[in-house]
Order: sequence, then C-alpha cells, then structure tokens
Amino acid sequence: MVSDEWKNSEWREEEDHAFTYDCLSNRRWWRDMELVLTAVRPIYIILRFADQQRNATISGFLPKMISVLGDIRANLCQKQNLRDRVLQVVNKRLRYLLNETLITAGNSCK
Repeated sequence: MVSDEWKNSEWREEEDHAFTYDCLSNRRWWRDMELVLTAVRPIYIILRFADQQRNATISGFLPKMISVLGDIRANLCQKQNLRDRVLQVVNKRLRYLLNETLITAGNSCK
C-alpha cells in the first residue's frame, strides 16, 4: 500500500484504486474481514473434509458437521445476530441435504 509500485500502478487514477486503498488501509475493514473469516473457517474445514474423502459416508460427515455448528456458535458468541444468520443458512442447507436429496436413500442401502 505504501510502495512506489502501488502508488504508480497503471490503474491509480481509476475509482477501484481509491476504493481498494480505502478498504485495505481501514482498520474497520480488517476487523470485519477477520469476523468473516471467523464465521466461515469452520464451514471451509468441513467442506475440505467432505471434498477430500473418497469413501465418505453420512455417518462420518454428521458428527463433524455437528462439531462445526458448535464451533460457529463459539466463534460468534459475541455477535449473536451474525451467528444466528450463519447458522440459519447452514442449517437450511443441511436440512436440504439430509431430507431432499438422495444422499439418505443411498446411505441406507449400504
């Protein structure tokens, strides 16, 4: 942000340059970014787990997902409104996955 390369970049006169500078030099923006990362880190971890498993089962996924929900609650305990919104979205998606897809039917055949 303070380098000559940044100050003299090709797009220094564009509106996005000023916006980017304002965001990246603003403490509130970084606090908000840290909050976003705190909220999504557990979700990212479970998605990586699910993506890397070759023989994944719903019985292996659900305990980890329950743990993730607890992590979200703990990480966002000071931000109740955000915590509730994040959990609402995650729970809605989880209900869809468990109730409205063939994942449960496929799992019961094993």
